[in-house]
Amino acid sequence: MGFLLYKKKNFFSIIYLNEMLESFSKALDLDPNHVPTLEAYIDALYSVPKILGGDKKKAIKLAERLLQISKIDGYLSMANIYFKNENKEMSNLYLNNFFEELSSLSICKSENLKIFFSKKSNDFPIKISQITSFFGKEVDSGLCALNFYMESSSIKKNLYSLEWVYYLKSKLTFLNGNREESIRLIKLSLDLNPDFELSKTFLRKIL
Repeated sequence: MGFLLYKKKNFFSIIYLNEMLESFSKALDLDPNHVPTLEAYIDALYSVPKILGGDKKKAIKLAERLLQISKIDGYLSMANIYFKNENKEMSNLYLNNFFEELSSLSICKSENLKIFFSKKSNDFPIKISQITSFFGKEVDSGLCALNFYMESSSIKKNLYSLEWVYYLKSKLTFLNGNREESIRLIKLSLDLNPDFELSKTFLRKIL
């Protein structure tokens, strides 16, 4: 979408596509309402070419099911599907629903944060922070989500480039009105990788 994840390592291989899709299907047979599995399966089915096992119609049906189980996950999956289908109107509709739902959840309250993310995929906090930074909406929620990710064990798995995580936090911090802290964070990103273009460009923008 424009706010796609920036991963440090790409573990995806065509060789394992069928196994991956089959594992998602089997997992849903055991637990049809497991949100992280549904989320990943929908994305895989819609992104993978039909000849390799992709199925866009099935992805849409599963996204509709996800919407009944978890509105915020469902809205995001539907927005992603319509974006990939180049239907800007419907994509924006579901994105607006996503932001309204995110606002109503008040995830920044400490008692809500752990409960909310305990039922989500490990990278869902990253998705929230990335989307909020891209659109400049619900920035506080984006920062809370990113701070939760950085303080959790998920960051130790090193799936995401740390310089990108600091770039993301710098951008959210700037959107939240703290320019000095944003500059400090973007410099941390560049300390880790002086050639990271996103951070270099953003630093020039905020100086």
